[in-house]
Amino acid sequence: GELADEFINALEQCNEKIKQNSSKGAVALEFDRKFHEILIGACGNRMLIELYGRLNTQAHIIRYATWNFGPRAEINFREHAAIIEALKSGSITAAERAIARHLTSMLKDRNFVRSMEASGDQQNPSTALPLRAAARSRNS
Repeated sequence: GELADEFINALEQCNEKIKQNSSKGAVALEFDRKFHEILIGACGNRMLIELYGRLNTQAHIIRYATWNFGPRAEINFREHAAIIEALKSGSITAAERAIARHLTSMLKDRNFVRSMEASGDQQNPSTALPLRAAARSRNS
């Protein structure tokens, strides 16, 4: 219906802005935050929306720690595009899988940053993450 079209269009516009601004970390990150808010907001579950709002501050910190690198923006763009395509297809299973892949990808980057911090590794995560992301996209 018209509401579903507006929802998909809003997600596509945010995702396109992520791609267009991938070299501008803070700008792309803001569109990434908006993409997630639109996606969560569409569920209609007030409790889930409130919980996401509370967790979003922590999620934003994690996104920022892994974001200021070109590959993360490109990875998010591709993962978001997969979510949008699954939603367009009408397959709940495909949408669940695409969202799970996106969350898993973000958690891997978060865990990578945390492990470097915990080990006292002198290598800056901002230089290591692009290498890791590039290796991951070659293996995909």
